[in-house]
Amino acid sequence: VMTSGTLKVDNVTSADNPNGKLQASGGSLEFAGGYLELADEDSFIAHAVQTTIRDDVTTEVTGGTLEIGDNDIWEDGGTIHLDGGTLNYAVTNPDETGILDADSGNLNLNSGSVLNIQIPSAIEQAVAVDIQSGALVNVNNNAVLNLDSATNDKWNGMIHIFDGVLTTDGVTNATGAGGGLQQVSGSSTFDNDSHIYITDADSYIIGGDVAIKNNSSLYLGPDTYEFTVDNLNMENNSALQVMNGVLDEALITNYVINDLNNVTVDLDARHKVGDTFIIDNLKSDSSGILNVADFNFIGGAPVDREIKFQIFDADSIENVDFMATDKAIFTPIGNYKLFSQGSG
Repeated sequence: VMTSGTLKVDNVTSADNPNGKLQASGGSLEFAGGYLELADEDSFIAHAVQTTIRDDVTTEVTGGTLEIGDNDIWEDGGTIHLDGGTLNYAVTNPDETGILDADSGNLNLNSGSVLNIQIPSAIEQAVAVDIQSGALVNVNNNAVLNLDSATNDKWNGMIHIFDGVLTTDGVTNATGAGGGLQQVSGSSTFDNDSHIYITDADSYIIGGDVAIKNNSSLYLGPDTYEFTVDNLNMENNSALQVMNGVLDEALITNYVINDLNNVTVDLDARHKVGDTFIIDNLKSDSSGILNVADFNFIGGAPVDREIKFQIFDADSIENVDFMATDKAIFTPIGNYKLFSQGSG
């Protein structure tokens, strides 16, 4: 039990010989060499402790709680191995952090914290991740961030992808006020009934790949100011929702549709313009159907009996058919419905 003073731990134990209980609420704690385990569920190292994790040190968090913040020193070669315990993370200057190897347990990213995930750091699917509002996760250099419903992961902060990989499995983030996404390259895959709302004003997707699969949906809010991807893949009744009250333009190099998939759009019927998907290659591996599943009028009611929109502007179309919802919107002129004329 440490409430003040200094405790230095230097190679006192190994993974085959776990140490005892440690309860540190204040003072200075230095892991100088070797291996130390927080195994007992009553073990903890609080934020108030000035913790130092040196190069070549592994700190195992298998049952207790470790709190790391700006007051601590976590050298580049030092490792925190989260495998069943809890890591409360509050570092705002990630340039000074070491390796995070998270296999299971609870990872809580406090508001204002910044976490870099790059090889050899990794966060596996079994970890319960809570990205709180105001937290930032940078996924770099082919590292992978897995979010899934089995561990009740929460995504309310910002995820930045640069040559990294984001996957969600059955995840729904906060409806109408979801987390942010900044994707420069790399890839995002939303799978197995994932329903993702990107509403943060700082969000954008300006490169890389996006996949929406197996009854999943991606909603882009009115403040998400850019959607440009190299490859957009949609499979098995998934949806890209840009019906958000403003007109958007999506730039897509390769758009692959397999099975029936959906988009939702805004239409400015007064000015005969709407949301637009500018596509180099639109194709299906077999027979895809791209369905305008919902639409909304913005900018006032139409004044013409018939208005034509080109929603999909593709240089080439292969094995893809078009459908539209039978929804009608009542206006002072009358009821308006969509009819697909093919070719987008």
